[in-house]
Amino acid sequence: MKFSNLISAITCALAFALLLPPSLMAQSVSKLKLEHSTDMQTWQTVPMTPEMIDANGELVLQSNSAQQFFRMRVSVLQLPIFTSQPASSTAIEEEESTTLSVNVTGEGLSYQWYSGQTGDTTQPIAGANSASYITGALTDDAVFWVRVTNAAGIKDSGTLAVTINRPPTITTQPISQTIVSGSTATMTVEVSGTAPFTYQWYRGNVGSTTAPIGTNSASFTTPTLTATTRYWVKVSNGSGEVSSSSCIITIGVAPSITTQPVSTTINSGSTATLSVVAGGSTPLTYQWYQGAVGTTTSPVGTNSASFTTSTLTATTTYWVRVSTAAGNINSNSATVTVNPVAPSITTQPASTSTNSGSTASLTITATGTAPIIYQWYQGPVGTTTSPVGTNSASFTTATLTATTTYWVRVSNAAGNINSTSAMVTVVVVTTPVDMALIPGGSFTMGDSLDGDADATPVTVSVSAFFVGKNEVTKASWDDVRTWGEANGYTDLRAGAGKAENHPVQTVSWWDVVKWCNARSQMDGLVPVYTTSGTVMKTGTTAPTVNWSANGYRLPTEAEWEKAARGGVSGKRFTWGTNTISHSQANYHAWSSGDLYDLSRLVNTSHPMYSTGSFPYTSPVGTFAANGFGLHDMAGNVKEWCWDWYGPYSNGTSDPRGAASGTTRVFRGGSWGGPAYACRVDYRSSSGEVGPTRTSDNIGFRVVRSSVP
Repeated sequence: MKFSNLISAITCALAFALLLPPSLMAQSVSKLKLEHSTDMQTWQTVPMTPEMIDANGELVLQSNSAQQFFRMRVSVLQLPIFTSQPASSTAIEEEESTTLSVNVTGEGLSYQWYSGQTGDTTQPIAGANSASYITGALTDDAVFWVRVTNAAGIKDSGTLAVTINRPPTITTQPISQTIVSGSTATMTVEVSGTAPFTYQWYRGNVGSTTAPIGTNSASFTTPTLTATTRYWVKVSNGSGEVSSSSCIITIGVAPSITTQPVSTTINSGSTATLSVVAGGSTPLTYQWYQGAVGTTTSPVGTNSASFTTSTLTATTTYWVRVSTAAGNINSNSATVTVNPVAPSITTQPASTSTNSGSTASLTITATGTAPIIYQWYQGPVGTTTSPVGTNSASFTTATLTATTTYWVRVSNAAGNINSTSAMVTVVVVTTPVDMALIPGGSFTMGDSLDGDADATPVTVSVSAFFVGKNEVTKASWDDVRTWGEANGYTDLRAGAGKAENHPVQTVSWWDVVKWCNARSQMDGLVPVYTTSGTVMKTGTTAPTVNWSANGYRLPTEAEWEKAARGGVSGKRFTWGTNTISHSQANYHAWSSGDLYDLSRLVNTSHPMYSTGSFPYTSPVGTFAANGFGLHDMAGNVKEWCWDWYGPYSNGTSDPRGAASGTTRVFRGGSWGGPAYACRVDYRSSSGEVGPTRTSDNIGFRVVRSSVP
């Protein structure tokens, strides 16, 4: 049967529970108890079983016809409450045990003790499941805590530290010392064990307690002493005491120098021996130094009263510090004067030759006492009216156009000597037709004007070379190709050109290399490119380069930029300014281009040459030449270079690019490219296609090594 009055009782009980304070409700749980009565006076608990709950979740009770009453009692089950925590710390003797305990109120409590800090449950103690726990015999300090649990939740105790009382042990004994009479000494002892410690210092042998001194401290400073004295210390704690070893404070004699080191003179390239005589308490130690007295940055020599210098070529000063346990003293300085050796020339400057418009380098080798001074002169030996060069054993002439004689005077403090003369013979080189001679020398490759990461400035030098004043035309390409086809050049591409006097384009790097060989042979010159020891005429096998051959070849990237700069440094464009317009080059102006493009508002290819179909090339030589007499170093067509594309190398001579790669470099901008690609430092590469790439905006110009 079901009872509505039972429901009322439960409702009342729950209402009572809801009236509990929120703080208690939040941390508590409720416990329900079913009770039965026949007279509403005496109540008995009715065990609740799962069978009492029907399919609708309602409580169903069996009853007879007699009057019966039921009620549900609700009580609040609280979290465990610690009425006493375990002591925060306790101390025991080694191998003793101790009892840890807590007092907790609450119903249905269970306990679990742990080793470690409160909250660390990784070290439960087996069997420690009551309000008290007796540790085993402990030999090391340890910490414990207990977790108390009931149906309402969990409460953790604080941490109890159990410390093992240990007698003191001396880990560092007081050290014997030597002092000067009338001084004090400080002694120190280091101790392990259970603190706190007490210290009592004594004067005399170990165990003699008739002369206690000092204060309760691990260190002790003696009074002023004039005689050797012994000391020791007794260290105590609650578990015992220990005595230190004996410490002897010896009264020593400070060092004194009776014979100072003596200055001396030697010849350059020799050694000198210095010595000192000193007295004082033994052992005496010696440290020699180079420099002024008191300067200890240059220690030399070994621990000896005498010292032999290294081989000297210049006057040098030395001194010595003599030390004992009772102090130290510095000697006077001793100067080792070195007689200078006059200079002598072991290698005379050698006569040489250079091409007109180039420089030459001369070198001399000399010996003698440093410093050695070099002064180069132009003219016969002994003529000093034309000094040249800087103070160096090597000298690079200015650009020469006539044979000139040079010599050098080598000097030091002991005298001077003149070299023999060296003649630089200037060879006048005949510049080939339609080519310009680019003088050798160093220049800055790349620039910082526009911040290109792959054109960071470096300093390189190149030898003198010839370069074509114009890009190779379609007419020239056809002439050489026709000759080549009749002489074993079987795979030269026909190329393209808008007219005979326009630059050839649509030729690959491989085509250009073989064409250069064909033109060299056609003109009776030595071809530059070979494969397997023979002139490269066909195929795409990487060639070997004879850089000294007088035939035609592609410029290196450094040669191209040196020529493009026209003798002017630090400028953006080949004509020596930082701006560009259609009056100076054939390129595509963009309205969104850089401000240095003065034709950007035109927003088109060059208006004079953008006629007909692509490409919009212009006749070679249409625009003004740069400072070296070269045309179209900006715009018209891009120009193939020899180099694999790679980073620049600073300070190199005749750089020829990376040793290997996948793409070749071309330079100079084109009719279809923007103004920024016409800058002398701008770099392009052949991309994924590599040296086989062809395009209607890529051509080339040739160079030749400047060989007499």
